[in-house]
Amino acid sequence: MLKKLFGIFFFITLSFAQTSGASSDKVSIESLYNKELLKRYKEISPLKDLAKKEKKTYMISALLALVVFILFTKYFKLLGFFVSLLMIASGAYVLYNSSKNIVDYQTHFKRDIISKISKECCGFEFLSSRGFSKETLRQSKIFAPDIDQFNSIDIYKSDRVKFGFIVATFKTKESASVERFNKNRFEGFLIVIDGKSSSDGVAVSNTLKSKVANMDIVFNSFFSDAKRSEQRGEWSIYGDISQEDFDKIDSFGNKDIAISFFNDKIYIAIYHQGNPLEVDVMDDFSLKRAKEYQDIFLEIKSLVKSFI
Repeated sequence: MLKKLFGIFFFITLSFAQTSGASSDKVSIESLYNKELLKRYKEISPLKDLAKKEKKTYMISALLALVVFILFTKYFKLLGFFVSLLMIASGAYVLYNSSKNIVDYQTHFKRDIISKISKECCGFEFLSSRGFSKETLRQSKIFAPDIDQFNSIDIYKSDRVKFGFIVATFKTKESASVERFNKNRFEGFLIVIDGKSSSDGVAVSNTLKSKVANMDIVFNSFFSDAKRSEQRGEWSIYGDISQEDFDKIDSFGNKDIAISFFNDKIYIAIYHQGNPLEVDVMDDFSLKRAKEYQDIFLEIKSLVKSFI
């Protein structure tokens, strides 16, 4: 999943000075990995082993539950259906209450490894695994307020900046509920920056609009106030974006990105399919993976620098 990042998410055109700075940061990740990260990873490896066994148990149990369900409903009709349903519910309850190992490993990995990388290279700290609220997304005014379902995990922060991964689905008049979850969906990073601005509006790149159109989403049900816009370069502008703020965002017009300025905050939504900062207990940690994490934070830092 992280490998998809390099073709999709690296949306910043770095200046020569920024590139030089990033290079020096990349050299230091090897020292950080050898001196601290590898040692800490070995310390939490026993917890990872338990989490891997637990995940395998989930997978095997789900497969067995499916087989039992099919057999019981086929040979015992209604009685079999209720028996198998009871067995599946009981199994799900047991697995749910035994998932502590997975959660513990993911929490330790984020706090002791990913956060260490983000802090050393970019000054970002792992703040919480709870993520943004739906209200924060609404306050950005980037998207229509009719959010059907919303999920956000893991907030990282530095002075004046917070960011995390979000997944939101939206209702539309044309689509059925089944289609809603498959198509009317935005997933990616949401960045919130504290900073005053003379603007009071939203800018959506044409590439993000095209991405939305390819998902067969009713556009006016996805972006806020989509009917009242003006075209400025590679952007659709809703509301009032000053020339000063437009100059800051203009170079990002070829990216899947939307930026809004409201109530002394700057909101940036970057489309990305799949969370590149998620922790899978089945994945191993290596120097290569450490560099991939670092690249993510460096790119976000570079983007943020344009606004603060």
